[in-house]
Amino acid sequence: MNAEFDIWRLAAGLGLMLMGLEFMKSGAEQPSHRFENLVELKNKNESLHAKLHADIYHEVALDALTEVQISTLLNVNRELFSSNQSLLASLADVLLDIESAADYESIPVST
Repeated sequence: MNAEFDIWRLAAGLGLMLMGLEFMKSGAEQPSHRFENLVELKNKNESLHAKLHADIYHEVALDALTEVQISTLLNVNRELFSSNQSLLASLADVLLDIESAADYESIPVST
């Protein structure tokens, strides 16, 4: 694998976590700000998943990965996406009122 995937692994593992820490430090006192920040993080998670998915297929097109590597990278990418979605849903349950948390959960997932 090339150096891009070293960066990919770092970004995938830390990207959303760091965004979440920024969210917590932002001190969003207003529930509407919390909702907006959680929606932004959800969108960033979806964008990150889509970008990493495209990067994997780019490497596939270059014939740079074995079948096992392809499968592993796709599975890890999906698991990171799913775990980040679950983390964000948990944060919504804790930080938002019942109505806002229900609104957050009703936002469709694009990926």
